[in-house]
Amino acid sequence: MTKPITLESLQSLTHDQLARRLILLNRVNATAMENAERFSDEAAKIAALARAIRRPGVSLVDRVAMLETVVQLAHHAETEAALDRQCIEYFCNCPPDEWDVIEQQINGAFDPATMH
Repeated sequence: MTKPITLESLQSLTHDQLARRLILLNRVNATAMENAERFSDEAAKIAALARAIRRPGVSLVDRVAMLETVVQLAHHAETEAALDRQCIEYFCNCPPDEWDVIEQQINGAFDPATMH
């Protein structure tokens, strides 16, 4: 869970740090919005498969295959949503001296070999 932002914690940041945090927060938010759009697409696929499963004339084998696909899509969407939440919490709790790492991750320039 994220720590609440307090007036004291904001007062300890410089103007430049506040500006940088807002820029990074905007980028994190934009990424989360893109992921939410993808989640919406996954939910639409799940709904379409659920409707197809209920149609008359669909064989049991096809119903089972569609149901397995629904389970996979739901698991993927759940995993991605949890990762988004964890990333946002990490960002909100991250001190200014670690913002470069976040910026590199957002830019896609993060090298997994440097991770500990």
